[in-house]
Amino acid sequence: TVAITAVSLGVNYFFLHCSIKASDTLPLGHLFACFSDTFTKQGVQLFYPEPVWAISVSNPRRRLKTGGAGELWVLGIAIALLTLGIHLANGGGVTQKVTQNLGLRDGIVRGYNQYAATNHVYADIKGVWDRDKTNASGRYWVLDNQGKEFIISDGEGIYKTGQQIIVERLTTKVGESSRVQVTNISFNDEDAIARLEELKNSDSNAALFVSGQLTIDFPEDVRLPIQPKQMEQSSLIGSGLKFNYCPIDTAIALLKGQYAIGTIEVKTISPKPNL
Repeated sequence: TVAITAVSLGVNYFFLHCSIKASDTLPLGHLFACFSDTFTKQGVQLFYPEPVWAISVSNPRRRLKTGGAGELWVLGIAIALLTLGIHLANGGGVTQKVTQNLGLRDGIVRGYNQYAATNHVYADIKGVWDRDKTNASGRYWVLDNQGKEFIISDGEGIYKTGQQIIVERLTTKVGESSRVQVTNISFNDEDAIARLEELKNSDSNAALFVSGQLTIDFPEDVRLPIQPKQMEQSSLIGSGLKFNYCPIDTAIALLKGQYAIGTIEVKTISPKPNL
């Protein structure tokens, strides 16, 4: 066990660069395998080459026979526990699984915050559209959360739970790996389109969303898109053009021919999700 530990730690340190828990797996597995042999009829020489046999059960009839039914039962239970452990780990652990199954929003929000920076997170929703109470159940991509509510998308529109979609039940699932970057861009009475297009073209496989407010020269020329079922992603407040998770293409179209003053935030999620 000591020799395996030394090799495992050395390989991890020089080549794999994994966590210390990963390098401990092989020596611990070997140690537990040796210890489990103490439950067999013959036992095991734990302190080899010292000829002492270590046996855990004093009654020979209660010891396991190598290749016997008892050993197969132990093997089957161990495999079942391992499978359950992997399932729970992939779902964020026991607490996360329980909160998901019960639909407890606090736990679901914590689970989203845990993975949002490194993975796409999807929401399986059972609910209705607030506008006409028709069925809105389905799978959505989670863009962000605001308190206990989520900003979500089905690839065609952007919605907010509790507003556009009245949720009866919501659970989340961790998806593919992704990278999130937030960029703040300030304008001082200058054309905003060039810098937005530069950011957009820097990653053609990313989804970009604009939030914030800019003061523009000609608000009367702005034609806001009509999106009856969606969350309000753009609005005019006097001479201010406000964005709220607005897709970057829509923001660029709205700012055409405008000079802007102010600061906006662009959230880049790469790559785009598979919806």
